[in-house]
Amino acid sequence: MNDLAVPSTDTTPSAECRQTDTEKLPVSPVARRIQDALARCGATSLVCVQLDPLRDRANRWVELAEELSTLRDETVLLVDGDIRRRQLTAELGLQGEAGLAEYLSIGRPATSVVRPRVRPRLDLLPSGRGWLGDSKRLPASIAELLHRIGRHRLVLVMAGPPEDPVAKAFQQCCHATLLIMSSGVTERSRAEGALHESVRAGARIAGALVA
Repeated sequence: MNDLAVPSTDTTPSAECRQTDTEKLPVSPVARRIQDALARCGATSLVCVQLDPLRDRANRWVELAEELSTLRDETVLLVDGDIRRRQLTAELGLQGEAGLAEYLSIGRPATSVVRPRVRPRLDLLPSGRGWLGDSKRLPASIAELLHRIGRHRLVLVMAGPPEDPVAKAFQQCCHATLLIMSSGVTERSRAEGALHESVRAGARIAGALVA
């Protein structure tokens, strides 16, 4: 997984202390740079928009969430926001569980569809089993979801491609957006188009990652 394209880390004393405290933890450089980017902007919700989602990357996203939980010393909530593919949910063996789709379509309470401790210090909101209906209320529903489940911890959303309506809604509502491109698959023109589309949708771009 290649380096994350975000600005260099702060050199303020507080940032230096944070780096010193965590530099020996067993996490990847990508996780460290994502955490640095989140700390700079005070973000507690990050949506990763996968331009070309690949099934074999699902395990890496689970590992990334676990690494962030280690760096932050807190439980992270991982959200499978790609309802059409449901790759994270399948990776963790929760295909039969209600989740995001049920919250968005039939109004299941947000807290009732979160599965706690699927891994140490990792909670999961699975994709669910249903399909979306009217997408007009998606931004309001996603904003309410983040308010209900995102207090005092990081919410890491793995969403589908930028044209997906759920991905667009999460970009509007999350504090930061990370664009994820697949090495050898994502074309430059698609990456540039996705960036412009995300900015138009109101996303706050934290960087880009080639995986």
